[in-house]
Amino acid sequence: MTDTLSVQQRSRVMAAIKNKGSIIEQRVAAILKEYGVRYRKHSDKLPGKPDFYITRLSTVLFVDSCYWHGCLVHGSQPKSNRKFWKVKLERNRARDKEMNNEYRRLGWRVIRIWEHELTSPISKRVIRAIAALSR
Repeated sequence: MTDTLSVQQRSRVMAAIKNKGSIIEQRVAAILKEYGVRYRKHSDKLPGKPDFYITRLSTVLFVDSCYWHGCLVHGSQPKSNRKFWKVKLERNRARDKEMNNEYRRLGWRVIRIWEHELTSPISKRVIRAIAALSR
């Protein structure tokens, strides 16, 4: 399908997409609540604005979408403007690694859950472990 927007219009549309409150974050929030984990979301005071953070455990939880974070299993490259998107997605992955290292330097535990893992028992086990630690 051909894009009917100009490059500038498409750029404005894409820039307006916010990362807070996505469906995958809502799923993780529901699982956290199910296991009684007390958390906060999107701190402006923490590096990289983690999706969830549990101060008491010095733990941040990032929920990475397969598309935006370049999942090697489920991610895909757009068919148009390939060079731009290749650089963009590589930069997202590099930023994820930088954030992991930054949090570890600060003494925080970093947990990343891929979007596709939300349908598997793995994410629930991880969250159950967080719940056990937080009690």
